[in-house]
Amino acid sequence: MSSLSRQFLKEMARLDEMFLNKSGERLAMKIKRSYTSVLVLLGVLYMVFGLPGVVVQLVNHSTRRAFARPLENPPREDEVNKKEDEPSEKGPQEKKNERGEADGTRALTIRKKVIQHKEDDKAVGKKRESVEKKRGESLSLKSALRRAIKNNPEMEVFEFKREEAAHKVKSAQGALLPKVMLEGNAFVWDNDVRFDLSGLELGEPPDTCPLPIGCMEWFGGLFDNIDLGKIRDQFTAQITVTVAQPITALFALLKKLDVEKVGIDLVELERQTKALALRYEVERAYLQVLIAQRYHKIAQKALRLVKAHEKQVKIYHEHEVVGRAEVLRVDVALRNAVQRITKIEAAVELAAANLNRLMGEPNNKKFLYTEVFADPPKKLDGSLEDFQKKATKNRPELEIVRKKKEQARAGRSAMRIMLLPEVTVLGRYQFSEGMGAFTPRNQFFAGLTVSWTWEWGSKYRETRAMESKIKQAEAILKNAERGISLQVRKHYLDVKTSAKNLAVAKVALKAAEENLRIQRLKMGQEMKTVTDLLDAQTRFEQADAQVATTLYNYYLSLAGLKQAVGLQEMNLKKEKSLK
Repeated sequence: MSSLSRQFLKEMARLDEMFLNKSGERLAMKIKRSYTSVLVLLGVLYMVFGLPGVVVQLVNHSTRRAFARPLENPPREDEVNKKEDEPSEKGPQEKKNERGEADGTRALTIRKKVIQHKEDDKAVGKKRESVEKKRGESLSLKSALRRAIKNNPEMEVFEFKREEAAHKVKSAQGALLPKVMLEGNAFVWDNDVRFDLSGLELGEPPDTCPLPIGCMEWFGGLFDNIDLGKIRDQFTAQITVTVAQPITALFALLKKLDVEKVGIDLVELERQTKALALRYEVERAYLQVLIAQRYHKIAQKALRLVKAHEKQVKIYHEHEVVGRAEVLRVDVALRNAVQRITKIEAAVELAAANLNRLMGEPNNKKFLYTEVFADPPKKLDGSLEDFQKKATKNRPELEIVRKKKEQARAGRSAMRIMLLPEVTVLGRYQFSEGMGAFTPRNQFFAGLTVSWTWEWGSKYRETRAMESKIKQAEAILKNAERGISLQVRKHYLDVKTSAKNLAVAKVALKAAEENLRIQRLKMGQEMKTVTDLLDAQTRFEQADAQVATTLYNYYLSLAGLKQAVGLQEMNLKKEKSLK
């Protein structure tokens, strides 16, 4: 127990003695108001600063004990005077021990209650978690779309494609800089090479030599003392650094850089295209789960109705109103209803697994599907022409074709530049070791080089090929615009048609429901067979399923229209009924 709680309990005990030994209801009311204010203040502190709940419970418990006896049974004045005159039977130390034991008992009781409350909260939490785990995690349509975009393996591919395109751009940027080439060699020869002509034998001089001693002999004597040293050491080494900057090719490289930059845009547009297709698939899978669950509810409702028919027919059979054959027909209908439920449950599980696959979740993971689709649905806000214009502007497929056309133009410009002569600025530094006196140790030069290669029109043909690609892109763009316009028209008309069919299906459902009610009333009164009742039941089930299917087709067509227009959300406006 904290010191604050212990001090507060002592104060409560002192107040107990005050109320027992002093009279006056007036004094008790004043003190009660004071401590009520204290309680309010402690409550405010508890909410603001998070004081322990134990202290607040101690305050409530002690205050109730302090104010209960004086207000309910206030002592009379003569009793108070008598108690003051009577000697105390117990000493102050004994009274103090009793108060301490009482305080300890109250604190222990409160602590047990607090622990019990915590255990109860834990038990409730575990029970809630068990129920939520059994029902599955809540999943809205937006949450399903986020999971699919984040976890779908096909979407992860575009991250690697984006990295690839970024590296290609950096590679093209690096090609714009001067090229630096470093070469080096080191050799150990069999021996060194010297420039020594002292041992050269030239033979006898010719007769025509004007010198008396002979030409060759004179020249031989001339080189007797000449030694130019080594012209190559036994160990040689060379290091060469060359810097080359293409001038003509630089413009072609700039065009190539534009092509690679367009590649990054193409990857992003492809990702958007896949995201739109994935959104449509997820919405469709989500709707398939909901429609399967709706069919399951319809089948369960039909099963309950058939069971009610079975009870009614059995009663009529007991009173010999209907024959045994009617009972058997109902029994067959009941078995068929159970079989339909089994099939629909399998369809629900399969639809849920398909949605989990698109979201990148385990196939057996359970979800609680919380999305609610308005019934009747909202009306489209916009005309067909408006949606077609938006599709021409928003569809990433059209932008992909435009980007590819831009790439082809940049490639054509690069090929045209490559038809010109190649001009290069060149600079070279060379360091030599062991190459003798005739080779400088350090040497450098800079200048221009011009070259032109005749390739028999191959580059020209490549240029014409790029022009053909541009024309192909233009034709593909026109065809894609027409196809997307037709796709928008199809989904737009599907939405309108589904809206009208939904109104008709609801009228048919009301008629089937009324027919079923009438057939149930006629059963037994007009000696109708159970076949008419079961037929009415079948028509009611079909009408109910048709309403669900039509509503599903409406939202599926709406999802297709969003994909065709290239939008994530569609502007809708409310209306009371669809006409």
